[in-house]
Amino acid sequence: MPSTLLARLLAPVAAAALLVPLAALPAQARTIDPAPPAGLTPAADPGAGGRVPSPTPGLTAAAAGEVTGRILISTSGGGATQPATTGNTLVRFWREDSGQYFLEDTVSTFDGDGDFSVVGLPAGGYRLEVLTIENDAPGKEYWNDREFWFEADTVTLSEDLAYAFPTITVAPIELAGGRIAGADRYETSVAISQAFVDDGEADVVYLATGLGYADALSAGPAAAANGGVLLLTRPDAVPSIVRSELRRLDPGRVVIVGGTAAIRSSVVSTVRSLLPDAEVDRIAGVDRYDTSRAIVADAWPGAIDNVAVATGRNFPDALAAGAAISSVGGAVVLVDGQRSSLDVATRSFLTDIAPQYVAIAGGASSVSSGIASSLSALPSDPDVDRFGGDDRYETALLMNQAFFRESAPDYAFLATGTGFADALSGGPLAAALGAPIYLSTQRCLSLDNYREISGMFVREIYALGGKAVLSDRVLYGSLC
Repeated sequence: MPSTLLARLLAPVAAAALLVPLAALPAQARTIDPAPPAGLTPAADPGAGGRVPSPTPGLTAAAAGEVTGRILISTSGGGATQPATTGNTLVRFWREDSGQYFLEDTVSTFDGDGDFSVVGLPAGGYRLEVLTIENDAPGKEYWNDREFWFEADTVTLSEDLAYAFPTITVAPIELAGGRIAGADRYETSVAISQAFVDDGEADVVYLATGLGYADALSAGPAAAANGGVLLLTRPDAVPSIVRSELRRLDPGRVVIVGGTAAIRSSVVSTVRSLLPDAEVDRIAGVDRYDTSRAIVADAWPGAIDNVAVATGRNFPDALAAGAAISSVGGAVVLVDGQRSSLDVATRSFLTDIAPQYVAIAGGASSVSSGIASSLSALPSDPDVDRFGGDDRYETALLMNQAFFRESAPDYAFLATGTGFADALSGGPLAAALGAPIYLSTQRCLSLDNYREISGMFVREIYALGGKAVLSDRVLYGSLC
């Protein structure tokens, strides 16, 4: 593992070989004090990195005094320690503001003993994160001796008062993880739901057909934005395990995704009998594009700052976009990517929601250059970035690089690039964890994905779906 991987955090745009030129991505933030779900083994962190707009202006407090500390790096196996060195270690200060933690400052200079100091931090509550690569081994630690974001302690820095952190020792990351899967796509969607939502804690459940992607590609980010999950059903009957999961979740609302050709009226009747107190709504349009707009309009009333646009003719690019745009609280809008420009209905819709940032998922063969020009010409004058790799796997990689490069997420997910179901169900889980979803072949992990995941300082990685869609060779890093 090359020691230059950390350079992506020190100078992310210049150092990432695959990273496309970007416009103006939203500012990085992390969620505040979520309770870890019990469904993942090892225990998971539901707050490691989603980005939201910049901190609220006018809330900056007067500066605290000098903040100092010492960073030591332990070798593999818990042996001797050595001081942190300039160029291979970062100390990052995340400041609490309006229910989020924003990256306030980064220290990268240390003396010969591993000591650092910083002045001028605004007074307030902070979480401290240390990232390091020493002896080609990545390490990560949160204050106070914590491995995961949700465990981290918050330190209060007071105006004009100095603060000295005790010595912090960072150990190399021991990558762990597992598989979230059931006997089929319906059971897998339930297993994913159970991994991060406690009994009765889902605000909304989106119910989509497991046999087609067309109506559901916008539903994953919608569920993520509204504290919900996405479950799959057969078109004409709700599988028994999904019925049980609906009872366990006991949501206040269930959204049926798509028209009666996708999900029959009998399914709606079953849901209403299972959950008599829930609001059950069907969201459907005249086609997949109209349905996509209707889902987005329902989930985000009013303006939406961040939008990903993907073709509705296939699923991989929209799946790649889902977890990425969810990290900034955004939506996926489907378009007919073969058109020479935006259709009137989509242009009108995007004009109404007035995005400030638009990510195009896929190259010009997926979303035409004419549509890209139409997006740039929207009245809201959004910044527009295109993420188009040589194939679906590289497109997902490019989006993950851009949207997760600053957060160093604790978690990452792998999903097949040849099927839609598992990544679709996994989108809300990834969003809750602030984690990327990488698309993979069934039999092996690409070298580019391996390098990117390693450079993300990930602690735990999970495969979504059974061995038939992702072999153990993928999960355990056998390279293509």
